[in-house]
Amino acid sequence: MNAVDTVKKVYELYVGGDMEGALSLCAPEACYAWKADPGYTRFCGTGTGLDQFRQRLQLLQEVFHYNSFRIVSIFGDDERVAAVTELELTHKASNKQVRLENAHFWTVKDGKVTELAEYFDSAMVAEIDKVAA
Repeated sequence: MNAVDTVKKVYELYVGGDMEGALSLCAPEACYAWKADPGYTRFCGTGTGLDQFRQRLQLLQEVFHYNSFRIVSIFGDDERVAAVTELELTHKASNKQVRLENAHFWTVKDGKVTELAEYFDSAMVAEIDKVAA
């Protein structure tokens, strides 16, 4: 499986509800970064390792219902993958719906994800999430 196929499989497993399957395609020391100031929204920040990644993904699933997900575009080379995705989410506490486009930048080595950087509209997410606070 090449790097693009690995990332597509991670998306397929995660969106299909198989978080552990998706994480099995990540290296134990994988680094992730949601690129915004973590003081701005709890959905920003960085972490290292599968436990931290799992906790962050679980938080997203606790707070949002995933209505739909699609890959808008994806391309890559031997180790790097870039993808634009579109999600439609419902904030569970407020029942407010939102559509987000995200930019993901992945590094895949030896068939395992080692890095993920995600860019998204953190201002919109912070505004929606503060409704429940």
